Amino acid sequence: MANALKFDLNLMSDGDYFHVCCCARILNLIVQDGLKELDGAIVKVRDTIKYCKGSQARKKSLLHSVQYVGLKSTRGLMQDVQNHWNSTYHMLGSALYHNKSILHLAKTDANYVHRPSFEEWSRIEIFCNFLQVFHDVTLDFSGSKYPTSNNYFPNVLKIRLLLQEEKENGDTFIKNMTKNVHLKFDKYWCQFTTIMGIAIVFDPCYTFHFIEWAFKKIYDSSSDVELDLFKKKNIFSFFDEYATVSATTKTNESSSHSGVANDKSDTYMALHNFYIFVMILMISLVVNLLLVMDRDILAIPISIVAFELSTSGVVRTSSAVS
Repeated sequence: MANALKFDLNLMSDGDYFHVCCCARILNLIVQDGLKELDGAIVKVRDTIKYCKGSQARKKSLLHSVQYVGLKSTRGLMQDVQNHWNSTYHMLGSALYHNKSILHLAKTDANYVHRPSFEEWSRIEIFCNFLQVFHDVTLDFSGSKYPTSNNYFPNVLKIRLLLQEEKENGDTFIKNMTKNVHLKFDKYWCQFTTIMGIAIVFDPCYTFHFIEWAFKKIYDSSSDVELDLFKKKNIFSFFDEYATVSATTKTNESSSHSGVANDKSDTYMALHNFYIFVMILMISLVVNLLLVMDRDILAIPISIVAFELSTSGVVRTSSAVS
């Protein structure tokens, strides 16, 4: 479709920035690979919740366990939607809260056989802490009442730095989990999306200084080369293209003035005033071009669906006894 529209719409940069992948959906694909390391524990938690809600007698048994260990019965267990990582994250979080009550239930109910082991509980806790970053990023990506393109660069950077840090972790489980997630991350976000990198420059909360700091974090010794390439190949060339388009649209708006100076003094003043006029005009043109670029780039949505649809579907919540 992008190729077909290049000629009809006269797209900027030959349509290179026309297609932007939905970041919330990419996050979903990335995290799903990490969930595979926890499949056994997730199945046990899922079966535990199904068991507890399977009959009124089991609900009463769970309520008794909740009261026995001193937890609030108003915060219930959540059943997830299996193909949406965010609902699984909430399910694991609710199970962690009821860890003690589930342990008590296993001691008092001989028919309950789905309790995760202590090691699995430990992994669930680690994984929930790991997913908290992805959850927060998804909330930022999926906003519908504010610009989101300027949220892309800092959030993708946050995930990238997290993965780099966790890859050096001594825990085998964390390293294997991070490895799977990192492979999927590199598939989609090994290189930052150029247009989203430009968007951060227009955000007064970050500006170009943030790009400089980020490139040093990512590329280390080669950061200066990458930064120079980013400026020349992306920012400057993108501005030049906007300038060319702007000049083309104004070819019919030009006007000319002529006059004869009476003496040298008038000639000097005329040249001086003309110089000032040209400088003001040039500054005005640059500012107007930057405003147009700002408007166009910050208007790009980085998620095509709302948060609830892109990640979690419908999460069924209830009290511990409902």
